[in-house]
Amino acid sequence: MKQKQTSSILPGILFAILVVLDIKNLITIWGSGYAPSLGWILRVAGYVVITFALLTSRRDIVLLIGFAVSALASLIGNNSILSIVAWLGVVVIGIACLTNYVPQLTKTAKTIWFVPALCVIVGWVIYAIQTISTMGWVNVVPSFLNNIVLAISLFLSMNYVVNPPRKPKIEVVEEADEEESEPFDDFAPNTSELDAVEEMKKYKDLLDSGAISQEEFDAKKKQLLGL
Repeated sequence: MKQKQTSSILPGILFAILVVLDIKNLITIWGSGYAPSLGWILRVAGYVVITFALLTSRRDIVLLIGFAVSALASLIGNNSILSIVAWLGVVVIGIACLTNYVPQLTKTAKTIWFVPALCVIVGWVIYAIQTISTMGWVNVVPSFLNNIVLAISLFLSMNYVVNPPRKPKIEVVEEADEEESEPFDDFAPNTSELDAVEEMKKYKDLLDSGAISQEEFDAKKKQLLGL
C-alpha cells in the first residue's frame, strides 16, 4: 500500500496561529499584572520551534525538540490527562519516526499517529460537557478555537512525521555515445607497409653482409617508402 505524500506547510501555519493566540493571551496576562506560568511559557516556546521546523520542512531533531518542549509544558502545566497523553504520544511517535533509537516502534507509530489529535478532541469534549453543566456554554467558546486548531495541527503534523513527502526520482538516462566507433580496419596494420618493412630488413641484411652498397640500400629504401 503506497503512502500518501504529505506536506508540512499547512500544519506549520496552524501552529503559527497557535503561537499568535498564546502570545496574545500572554500579553493580556502581563497587562493584568500577573506573571504567566512556566508551563505556558514553555508551551509557546515549543510551538515556536515546531512552527519553524514544519515551515522549513525539517524532519529531524529540531522538530522532535519542539515536541519534547511542548510535552514538558503539558506535564508541568495544569493540563488534563488526555492532553498529557496526547503530547507524550507525539514525542513517542517523533522518536520512532525521526530517529533510529527505537526502530522497533516505527511500525507501531505508523498505526497510532492519529491518536494524539483524537486525545485532544476527546479531552476538549469532556471539558466542554463539564463546563457547560456548571458555568454555561459561553465559557466553552474561548477554548474551542485553540483546541480545534491544535487537534488539526497534531493530526497533520503526525501524518507528516510518519508519511514524509517522497523525493522525486531522478531518472538517469544513459546518453548514447554520439561518436561512432572507428572501423576495425582503421586499426589493422597496413599490408603494404608490412611488406615494405620486410623488404627493408632484407636489404639491410644485404648491406650488412656487403652484398650491396650504401647508395644501393638508400635508393631501395626511398623506393619502398615512396619517397
